[in-house]
Formats: sequence, structure tokens, C-alpha cells
Amino acid sequence: MNGIDYDVFNPATDTLIEKNYDSNSTDKRVYNKLTLQKEFDLPQDENVMLLGFVGRLDWQKGVDLMIKTLDYVLSDFDVQFVQVGGGDAGLADMLRGLQEKHPGKVGIHTHLNFTLSRLLFAGCDAILYPSRFEPCGIVQLEAMRYGAIPVVRDVGGLSDTVVGFNSTSGEGTGFVFKNFSEFALLGQIVRAIE
Repeated sequence: MNGIDYDVFNPATDTLIEKNYDSNSTDKRVYNKLTLQKEFDLPQDENVMLLGFVGRLDWQKGVDLMIKTLDYVLSDFDVQFVQVGGGDAGLADMLRGLQEKHPGKVGIHTHLNFTLSRLLFAGCDAILYPSRFEPCGIVQLEAMRYGAIPVVRDVGGLSDTVVGFNSTSGEGTGFVFKNFSEFALLGQIVRAIE
């Protein structure tokens, strides 16, 4: 099992984000959201649901499934999506196509950038990780540390670190889906939006 250094990944002291906060001042996260939207040339709106992805653009990470599903989500809901990370050129082209199809709703940065990654964790409402397989994964831990809710596939280390939200008990740390399908991912994104 991987882990993160809570002193390094600490929204209360992180110098890479716009506004520091902790569990007693999560209302300050909105400043990071607005800064993130501005950084990606998206309309600044604290009320819009902001989804994100940080990581390699790779088949393993389920980026193709995420892009196809986001096409529906961006068409039918008041959401925005931002992405940070490089990798497969074909997947980067698919992201650019998504951005062109949904102007003002998609921001992409197809290179690794630690500053933007931290700002994404601090500003996004939810982070998407629909991996085909994931031996452990660490990005979901970083996201949760910053208060971004993970939407993950029930596989490998994602299963070990994210507890599916139970609407009856109000308990859980994220939204989890089993089947590697657009329908399954869409269902959990909709739950996160609601």
C-alpha cells in the first residue's frame, strides 16, 4: 500500500495553492476553485460542479472511458472539467476534441505540473479515477487529503482506499463503481453531482 506525506500534502500549509484551509475552514476551498477556473480560462463560478483528473493519459487509467462519459455529463449538467498530466497522444487529442465540443467547460494541461496538480486537488469538487486496473494508486489519497471527492472504479488500491458513499448512513469517502462501462461511471458522477 502506498501512502502520502501529510506534511507535504497539507492544504493548511501548502504554498502551491491560492488559499490555505483545514477541516475547520473548508469554505476557503472556493478561492482555490476560482483560481483554478481562471488558470484554465473557464468561467469563474463557485456554484458549478468542478470535476478533475490528475495523472498519466494512459489506457490503464481508463482515460478513454472518462472522456466518453464526460461528453454526456458536460452536455447534460452544469459542470466543468479540468485535467493535468501527459501521456498518450491519442488520448490527449480526444481531450482536445472534448474541449472543442464543450467550450468554456473543459480545461486541459497535457503535461505534468505539480503546482497545477495541487491546485486541482484544492479546487475541484470531485476527482475521477476510472482505472482498468490499479495496483495501488496514490492520486486518490492526495485528492482526499485536499477535500476533493474521488469517483473511482472498484479495483486494486482504489478499492482499498476509497469507501463508497452510503446515502442512508451518510458515510463514505467517495463514489465507487464496479463495471468498466460508461453507464457505471456516469451513475457515480451523477451521484456526486447530486
